[in-house]
Amino acid sequence: MLSVPAVYHRLLDAGLAPTPAFRALRHYVSAGERLPPQIWSAWEAAGGHPILDGLGCSELVYMVIGNTPQRRRPGSSGLAMPGVELRIVDEAGTILAEPGKTGRLEVRMPSVCAGYRAADDKPSDPPHRPEERFRPDGWFATGDEYLQDTDGFYHHRGRTGDMSFASNYGAIRVDACGLPHIRLWPPKT
Repeated sequence: MLSVPAVYHRLLDAGLAPTPAFRALRHYVSAGERLPPQIWSAWEAAGGHPILDGLGCSELVYMVIGNTPQRRRPGSSGLAMPGVELRIVDEAGTILAEPGKTGRLEVRMPSVCAGYRAADDKPSDPPHRPEERFRPDGWFATGDEYLQDTDGFYHHRGRTGDMSFASNYGAIRVDACGLPHIRLWPPKT
């Protein structure tokens, strides 16, 4: 089962995690927002299987950080997935190699998208590649703040320069990534 933390939280509240239908599933994966350690632990205690939290990104077409059944840590997004290079940089772009330092996550991998398209772009137009996201050396800046612990696990600490929708909190400012407009939720009436 693949879902967001809010769904797992609601399933716990409804008492469904220990039911035969949910206990029959082999794996649970969470993405889309940080999975609180309390939900991680409560789900495993009630349902008998861990939730494997991770980080994916539309621009990368792939989960880039993930916990696995063999290597997992509550409260973390996990470890770099195979074929993925990760680095954490400060505001000046300097690599923060020391564990425990929070900075901006950058990813390099073969599946980085070519760029962004706007609704009024012609098919022959080149994709938009904002410099703050697409680095000339092939690294992609996700917009996420992370730290890496001494065991190599990555821990999400927030967003850089933009914010995203968080369950039960409503819409908050969103980076348009070159798109011509931003929709807010709930709509103003």
